[in-house]
Amino acid sequence: MSFDLPTTMKALVKTSEGKSFEYKDVPVPVPQNDEVLIKVDAMSVCGSDINLYNWNDVARVIASVPFTPGHECAGTVVKCGPQASIPLGSKVGVENHYYCGSCYQCTHDEREICKNMGQFGHGKKTPYGGAAEYTIVPAKFLYTLKRDLSPDEIAMLEPLGVAHNATERLSVKGEDVLFVMEFTNTDGMGRICECSGAPIMVNASFSMLLFKALTLKTVHGRRIYHTWEETENLVADGKVDVNRMISHRFPMSKFEEAFDVLFSGKACKIVLYPSQ
Repeated sequence: MSFDLPTTMKALVKTSEGKSFEYKDVPVPVPQNDEVLIKVDAMSVCGSDINLYNWNDVARVIASVPFTPGHECAGTVVKCGPQASIPLGSKVGVENHYYCGSCYQCTHDEREICKNMGQFGHGKKTPYGGAAEYTIVPAKFLYTLKRDLSPDEIAMLEPLGVAHNATERLSVKGEDVLFVMEFTNTDGMGRICECSGAPIMVNASFSMLLFKALTLKTVHGRRIYHTWEETENLVADGKVDVNRMISHRFPMSKFEEAFDVLFSGKACKIVLYPSQ
């Protein structure tokens, strides 16, 4: 199998500090060593992309210019570097946390909190991201799909994985779960997963807990690659329908319109298609 590849492509690029991104023609990159070139089939917009778009104080901490944004994406392998061996045509998701493999966290199976972490789509140790028709990813940061999922569903495995990681660490299997706060007969709760990050909610959570021998856990990213396998099966088996979270879909060429809808508060999850 081989693919006819163009020499240029469309991409969103942040070349300097400032609002928005440039939509421009750039060269299609050539994979080197263990790198893989993927054709990006879909890219979902993350909350952190709002910071990158506006280039606020948060963006200055989590990103470095220049870069192409978009870390939640699905792709098809179209070319491999000489040290990469993923079959052409494979459907893949991108593990955007670029772990070093040698720090304390990495050697203790906590690669998602690597001390020396780079980040795809944030300009951290790579200029590449998913908001491009084609992008480069080292082979070890690609998850090859085993089940038949759509590009939208593959892109959504990344954010779903964070939620799965948190839920799994809470050990809720076999427990009663409240998705909306209701009465607990004044007994309190044994476990709470607080996802908003709002101080008022974090502080309020403590008053709802059974406050003895309290254990506090924080979650960042996915357990590599255990979480990818678990969420792939959940979606493929129809146990989780991520499509219900997608409120809008746009060609990447209309990214400004997509962000306008996002800022209006009328959107939940937005998916962009780089080839459109």
